[in-house]
Amino acid sequence: MTEEELIEVLSNFTQYLDEQIVRPAVEEFRSAIEGLNPHKPKSFSEMFGEYFREAAVLILIFVPVDLLIPRGEGQGRSISARWLAATLLLSLAMLGFGMWLERRK
Repeated sequence: MTEEELIEVLSNFTQYLDEQIVRPAVEEFRSAIEGLNPHKPKSFSEMFGEYFREAAVLILIFVPVDLLIPRGEGQGRSISARWLAATLLLSLAMLGFGMWLERRK
């Protein structure tokens, strides 16, 4: 294969890539970006819903950690089944309420 033929093959290949892959991908990307509206302010229910979801996760994580960590000279408090159930129910309720608040408009 001569150098000119190689250049022609590579040129055709780059043209194919540009027309069949790059341009359609760029158009899809542009339309996706145009579909997003980053300057749209969040509604009160969306912000409050996010607050409840994040609070639910924090409760689910930090209440058991707080009960497991020993304090001072005494031993750490044990986790009763009642505390565990109450923590789980509170967290799930807040999570569900937060998701519901965010979805309603």
